Amino acid sequence: MSASSDTEHAAICYALIIECSRLSVREVEVCVGKYMTGSDNERAQNAAFRIEVVEPLFGYLQEQIDNSRMTLALLNKYKKRCEWFRQQDLLNKCRKNTKNGEKTLLGDLCEYLHEQGVEFHIEPKSASGRIDLISEQTGPDKLAAEAKIFRARKGQDCQSVIRGFRQLYDYTKDFNEPFGYLV
Repeated sequence: MSASSDTEHAAICYALIIECSRLSVREVEVCVGKYMTGSDNERAQNAAFRIEVVEPLFGYLQEQIDNSRMTLALLNKYKKRCEWFRQQDLLNKCRKNTKNGEKTLLGDLCEYLHEQGVEFHIEPKSASGRIDLISEQTGPDKLAAEAKIFRARKGQDCQSVIRGFRQLYDYTKDFNEPFGYLV
């Protein structure tokens, strides 16, 4: 198989596995392996299919899951930092300037991510508007985050959360990202 990137290679592997599962041909994977190897040895054919199709797809998916876990772990660490050590300070900053409270908190998140070595852009423009934060846009693994302030008591301000999810959904489409985070 010839692919220009790991993502393209994984997509080809995935499409091939899906197509193999749809065909009613017995042991279609062996046939594909025979095509790959040119060999009549069934063990070599099975090994070729596993090595060239299954393992690269598995590796790619594992890497994507690990990257998502790292991002989520970093955001969870930030959440705990705010709740345990900075809650009153952040609340006071927001109360001083209620019109810019969201920007104040976003600034704190950006400072934290910068300290953790994450490279990002603040409010880059896209077709849907300006996402609050997206990590280095040239790399394959981006952190797409939209920050919202809302009142958690008795379902107050649910519309803010709903709007935040909608914005985030639009931005993940704009930046072609499979994941986004509402902070």
